[in-house]
Amino acid sequence: FEDLIMVCVLWRRPDLVPDEVKEARASRMEEAVLVAHSITVLNLLSHAVGRTKKFDIQALVRMPKNFKEWSVGDAQYQRRIHHKRSTQNASKEISSWMLVNQPKRAVYLIEVADPSLFNLQSFEMKGMFPDPQNAILSFMKRAKDHRILCRFLDEGHTYLGYVLADFKECSFQSWETIAADLDTFLEPNPDARPAPEEILLSMKTLKVQRSFEKTDPRMVIGSVQDLQAFRQIWDSKSEEAQAHASFLRAKGLESKYQVRLNLGAPRNRIGLEAWPYPGLPPCYDCVLEVLGFVAF
Repeated sequence: FEDLIMVCVLWRRPDLVPDEVKEARASRMEEAVLVAHSITVLNLLSHAVGRTKKFDIQALVRMPKNFKEWSVGDAQYQRRIHHKRSTQNASKEISSWMLVNQPKRAVYLIEVADPSLFNLQSFEMKGMFPDPQNAILSFMKRAKDHRILCRFLDEGHTYLGYVLADFKECSFQSWETIAADLDTFLEPNPDARPAPEEILLSMKTLKVQRSFEKTDPRMVIGSVQDLQAFRQIWDSKSEEAQAHASFLRAKGLESKYQVRLNLGAPRNRIGLEAWPYPGLPPCYDCVLEVLGFVAF
């Protein structure tokens, strides 16, 4: 390599270069070699940064795609989509008044490495007939004095595993319960006064999948769009689903009903962290399954 640099600097046969010119150039040879090495290192780092950004962008583009593919195969989420479409009308559209006056409540999720260490309580409560609507009521009542153990369901967030959420300070005032054929939904009422609270979920994670999380590990998961309760059916044959069912049976939490937190994009993004890729929309679609309750 240094011989090549020598030829590039001398640009012709050394025996044809006068001795005085050689002596004048000798003092610059070390600097020329150092600059050449520096350019090589610079090109290497530039290529590495470009490759990392390419992987980041590919991951961000795949997230909505993976979520859509997962949701197509999930019957409960498809029923939610059908419910949203059937109830969508002019009176349910979010008004500008709601965007301005809607209070925000931040809920920070805590990663749980081993959920079996917690003494969990199930949805069933004495004096309550087991149905999806009472599962929603049980959630609202227990959320006032319990932490909630959840797990991520959709493929884009399953690597985050289990989390604890504290909804003690959250208010579900101005949220309404809507009963469908097989599900019961708890969702904000845009026509209510005062405006329903927007609940933003975020967390700090060490399970890095994208490079920007290395500098700011706090990640906004999304805004709670609604709660969905339905009858639990253990019909999945996958090993993960069977292991999860075994875990619930071991903890005595094999409830007849399941409650999900369906997340989406925040309605008002003022005050959120700056998105590192302004050319790409962030993916906030996410589904959390409620497993049980942990007393404070």
